[in-house]
Amino acid sequence: MPLYEHASIRADGSPVEKGKVVAPWKIDFVPNKSLSWDSATNEDFCCHFVHDVPSGSVLYDVVLFRTQDSVGQHVGRLISTSPFVASLYGDERLYLRHVNDRWLST
Repeated sequence: MPLYEHASIRADGSPVEKGKVVAPWKIDFVPNKSLSWDSATNEDFCCHFVHDVPSGSVLYDVVLFRTQDSVGQHVGRLISTSPFVASLYGDERLYLRHVNDRWLST
């Protein structure tokens, strides 16, 4: 769901009045470069997170763009609150699917 559509519905499911919707054009999650690793390695990236990313690490900086032509504004950070753990459930049972572009006509 696009950001504008997301912002047009309140948490209780009721619609926001026309002309009152405020949503950024884009949200960027900028990865923390100090947590990067050699992409040429054969090691599973999950092992890197489990062993090298402690609790309290800044994972991403959050940057909002009000319009397509605006300069990004730093609004926050995503910070880990616990150590990463390996999960068989996450490896074998959890699958995320991206939303359809249902607002586009086919």
